[in-house]
Amino acid sequence: MESQGETTHRHRLPALAGVFLCLLLPAAAPDLLWWLSLLLPAAVFYALLRQGIRQGIRHLLLVVAAAALLTGAGLGGAVLFGLSLVPAGAILAAAAHNGSGPVRAGLQGSLMLLSAWALLFLALMGGSDNPYPAILDSLDQGFQAARGYYLERGDLSAETARSLEAALEAMRTTVPRILPALLCVAVLQTTWVNMVLGNWLLGRTGTKAAPWPPFRFWRLPDQFVWAVVAVLAGLLLSAEEGQTTALNGLVVLGFLYLQQGFAVVVDRLHRWNMPRIVRLFVYTLMGLQAYGLLLVAAIGLVDTWADFRRLNPRPSPE
Repeated sequence: MESQGETTHRHRLPALAGVFLCLLLPAAAPDLLWWLSLLLPAAVFYALLRQGIRQGIRHLLLVVAAAALLTGAGLGGAVLFGLSLVPAGAILAAAAHNGSGPVRAGLQGSLMLLSAWALLFLALMGGSDNPYPAILDSLDQGFQAARGYYLERGDLSAETARSLEAALEAMRTTVPRILPALLCVAVLQTTWVNMVLGNWLLGRTGTKAAPWPPFRFWRLPDQFVWAVVAVLAGLLLSAEEGQTTALNGLVVLGFLYLQQGFAVVVDRLHRWNMPRIVRLFVYTLMGLQAYGLLLVAAIGLVDTWADFRRLNPRPSPE
């Protein structure tokens, strides 16, 4: 019978290989495999929980150093970007090891990822005091270039050109207002994907049980609904600056409840034993339709009271 040490040793190389490949392949083919860097937290999470935190950290440092050396002493942008995601995976692993729930672990991982990306961006900007205006200028130039490209085409009707110009102008004024929320959503989305993937990998192939329940049971604390009430009140009652803050809060909370609504949909399809091809079709349809995303977010919010998945304990009959 295999001992725990033999089992850990047998799975050590595949676990570390995932980290190594997620660092090395995007540097070798950045145009094609850049997205692998975004999965580094899941690879780190899986490797550390497979081997144990202390032993895993030592091996992880060796793997990171080897990948950095192989890509050159200058450290290309893809490697630097990948290295910025490694601490988030370590924080998620430590949180799971300490028994933290998915909401708390996700908050810790997101804060670490946000800090790492902010430091990386400041370093790439050469220590600029405030790089945020540069981002806004880049966005404005992008919208202006898109407007010029589409409106100079001769194959658009006058009505289509007017509609397109109005849409681009609306985006040009709205996106800068909610840019902080969009950056937060990017961090939360990256953390969420890696938590779900790492938890699934550990539950399917690990020697230990997954630290958190499957994604279909994921749920925000009920108290988050008061944050929704607060941002809606801010939108209705505040001045312009207060409305901008409330709008950013609404975007972030909308994303969180979108994940809860998505978990409800996943649970329903699981309970109905739908074929995988049907589930994939439903997920794709949800992602392609803006109204579908709003509906799923609304389902997530209503789930606070409706408890569609029956996760709240039922009172026992007397």
